[in-house]
Amino acid sequence: MSPNEENLESSSVPQAVQESMGTKKEESPDSFYRGVILKVNFRSEESGFAVMLCETERDASKNNPDSVIPSSATVIGVIPESITVGCNVIARGIWVDHPRFGKQFKSRSITETRPTSREAICRYLGSGAIKGFGPVLAERLVEAFGEDTLKILDEDPDRLSEVSGIGAKKLEEIKEAWGDKSNLREVILFFQNYGISIALAQRIYKEYGDRSIELVKDNPYILAKEVWRIGFKTADRIAVSLGLSRDDPKRLAAGIKYCTRLASDEGNCFLPKEILLAKSSSLLEVANFEVLEDALNSSVSIGDLVDEESNIYVPAIHKAESLLAELISKRISPKAKPAKTISASLLEEFQERRMEIKIPGKASRIISLSPDQKKALELVRSNLLTVVTGGPGCGKTTVVRSIVNMLKRSSLAVSLAAPT
Repeated sequence: MSPNEENLESSSVPQAVQESMGTKKEESPDSFYRGVILKVNFRSEESGFAVMLCETERDASKNNPDSVIPSSATVIGVIPESITVGCNVIARGIWVDHPRFGKQFKSRSITETRPTSREAICRYLGSGAIKGFGPVLAERLVEAFGEDTLKILDEDPDRLSEVSGIGAKKLEEIKEAWGDKSNLREVILFFQNYGISIALAQRIYKEYGDRSIELVKDNPYILAKEVWRIGFKTADRIAVSLGLSRDDPKRLAAGIKYCTRLASDEGNCFLPKEILLAKSSSLLEVANFEVLEDALNSSVSIGDLVDEESNIYVPAIHKAESLLAELISKRISPKAKPAKTISASLLEEFQERRMEIKIPGKASRIISLSPDQKKALELVRSNLLTVVTGGPGCGKTTVVRSIVNMLKRSSLAVSLAAPT
């Protein structure tokens, strides 16, 4: 996982929807919209962005700048997965006039509100928003409990067994679905207090479920370690908001690991310990190198980092480097011999061969291999491992082409890969 901070990309939103996000004129930023979702025209699973058709509540906010409130409206914005067709919502944002899509409510935040009337409760439960309910069962439930239906679902769900059609299995299904919905709402509200987007809050909930808040309160830095697109800086902001001290061992360990991973993203296999401690000290604003080194040693002891002769690695890179060294060692062993030899006459043929080089837009040239290029062919013939290196324009491509052709003439399989 890259330590780069999360950034929800618009690439997951179709072009037409991106256009709908554009505006011609923005009005008051203090508007509120209340309504019930009739249809979700589009929803991005990655970002949570949605385009919804909503039926407007007639007592919409007094802060609404429009003198006439439309009976229905298109609402756009990021919404939780738990909010779907049938849900009552209150959105905060601005009314916009789009030249192509007309008047829309562009929300900054959308919160689900509970329906209060019998009709609204029946429509909500029968919409499919809660697993286990359908229109018929929703109607029976509202007939039995009236406006207290949602309260009973919260406080005494076992009473649902009083309703015809709800047996023990159905009751457990409904209780589980209702609990999941309530828990997700609680998690989203908790993380929104710390600047975490709805989409990322949902990702956290998918990772940890009902224990999301408990686990993050215990150690906010697990987010940077285990949840994609949440980095150290976001986890640190949450940790500080929760009252974690600057020199808490969890914070120090997470900051040190972040610096190590950042170095690997920049192309380094490792950082010398002293350099890593200096970078960590600057990031964490902790001047005490002793407590930093203690945190580093703790991370090494549990396998989060690897210390090899005071060079600190991310475990995956250390493993890759060790494997590479092992493979090279086997190939350069005195006991290692090529499975098939290249004849001396074929080597000489390719060393002395003249080649036509075609350059786009220019006249072709006839070239011969240089002494170093000829030596490379000889090394390939006699060794299981040969490294060809050099700056731009020194002839690496030419000699690799000669090597490949020579191997093919010897009936050897060739594979090429470009790692950069």
